[in-house]
Amino acid sequence: MAFLEDGQLGSDSALTTPNVIGDNEIGVLVEASGNTLAGVRIFGNLIGTDSDESNLGNGTGILVLSGGIVRIGQPGAGNIIGNSSGSGIEITETVNAGSESPDYWIRSNRIGINPQGGPPVPLPNATGIRIGSAGNDSSGVRIGASVSFPPDLVPPSPAVGNTIAYNAGDGIDLSPAGGLAVQVNNSARGNVFAFNGGQPINLGPDGDENDADGSSVGPNNLQNFPVFDPDETYLDVGAEVIKFGYSIPIQSSNADYPLIVDFHASDYPDGDGLISYLGSHVYEQGDAKTLVTGEIDFQSIGNVAGFLMIATATDSAGNTSQFSDNGVLIQTPDDLFQDRFEQ
Repeated sequence: MAFLEDGQLGSDSALTTPNVIGDNEIGVLVEASGNTLAGVRIFGNLIGTDSDESNLGNGTGILVLSGGIVRIGQPGAGNIIGNSSGSGIEITETVNAGSESPDYWIRSNRIGINPQGGPPVPLPNATGIRIGSAGNDSSGVRIGASVSFPPDLVPPSPAVGNTIAYNAGDGIDLSPAGGLAVQVNNSARGNVFAFNGGQPINLGPDGDENDADGSSVGPNNLQNFPVFDPDETYLDVGAEVIKFGYSIPIQSSNADYPLIVDFHASDYPDGDGLISYLGSHVYEQGDAKTLVTGEIDFQSIGNVAGFLMIATATDSAGNTSQFSDNGVLIQTPDDLFQDRFEQ
């Protein structure tokens, strides 16, 4: 299936039998002019599989080469994308002659997994989502929830986020594309990650460590991630909150402040298991490079004691970091003291 002009593939109605697209080099190709407000809409399809979870893998599930407005999934009409020998979704360029202000959304999809109708069924792609190719501008993609300031701190709707799981490599790959490639302002918020072979979000080797002031250049401007203070981050059972303390080492001149910090819990101590959203906090320009504290009400979250707390930071331009590399176990102060005493 190829889009050379704007149009829609699939339906936003759950009552419609989904299209099955498989056994192709490219499942869905988008190379539209982007000259209309309708855009390209890809809703509710089975790409690389069918209702029986058969392996009908494509080389690439959805490949976007151009287009002004591209919508891949929406609440109630997400796609299931699996079994690709390459990426489930790949976006190589977001700027073309038809649109100087591209508008790209990836929402409500199941990428590498089919969780419907029983236990989750792995449908691994080599990579979940890939943004970027050599020499191209691949910027301004919104993966999951929106970025708005002042932000609404109500948790991003689970219906908006993607479930990205069981892929052989990275969940979201933004590693350097080479040449004069530009890969900035690509946000990832409100998504669920689970058991991917690589990193949940990968900005490349330089994204694995924060620099001193956030001045590095690279994918998503190599946005620095939050650094937790373990003494300020713990479970307060009586108050039914998770207390947190963190800082982000970015000078106010090196990021588009304010930043949204999204906290997540991983049920594996190394952060590789199920990664679910906990809550958000705003890091203001006046907070730059300093410790801030706060709390998250966990009544609606459930028992997360013993989970690993990790976080991302997204600036107001939409640059999302990798997950923090110094996650903190969510435990009570007594447990924290006991762990340190035993060491």
